[in-house]
This record gives sequence, structure tokens and C-alpha cells, in this order.
Amino acid sequence: MSASDSKLVWDWPLSHTEDGVFTSREIDGKVGIVVDCKIFKDKEVKVIVDKDKIDIHCLHEEVEKSGLICKREISRCYRLPPSLDPKTVKHSLKNGELIITVEKKA
Repeated sequence: MSASDSKLVWDWPLSHTEDGVFTSREIDGKVGIVVDCKIFKDKEVKVIVDKDKIDIHCLHEEVEKSGLICKREISRCYRLPPSLDPKTVKHSLKNGELIITVEKKA
């Protein structure tokens, strides 16, 4: 999986916004996004950096006793603004929150 030009690419949310799943805020002096991933296990969350894009993909599937498949998925690709350094992207999953931080260019 990679951040391709054919998928919808969102601008990095510079204003501190929240849409219920994604929250933009400053974290330890860095620009960051926090994603609510409480329903996902560590291995179900992927963050891929491809040049100036960050691809976030979370997928959870489970088969119920009845045979029905329950699937939950979050997918978003962000384009970093020129003021942020893609080489400094870091991410971690803590207490159900995916935290992605990026440093500003010097």
C-alpha cells in the first residue's frame, strides 16, 4: 500500500480541528494528528510516509458466530505542507490513540 496520486489526498489540517475521529493539535512543540483507534489492534493500524504524503489505514475484521463479517475501516491520505519535514514523521499507538507528529523545517 502506498499513497498514490489516484486516491483522495487531504491537505494537512493546520488549524486545530476535530471531525470525531481525526484531531489536529500541537504535541510537544510539533504539529500532530491524533486518530481515535480504540477499536483497532496494533497490527491493524498502518502509517506509511511516501514523499510529502502520509497514508493512514486502519482495518478490523471479525467473523461473528452467525458467519456475518463485521468490518471497520479508516483510511485517509494527507499531503504535508512545504513547511513540514516528511523525514521527521513519527507515529505511535497509545491507549487507543494513533499519534502522528511532524517537525517543522528549520
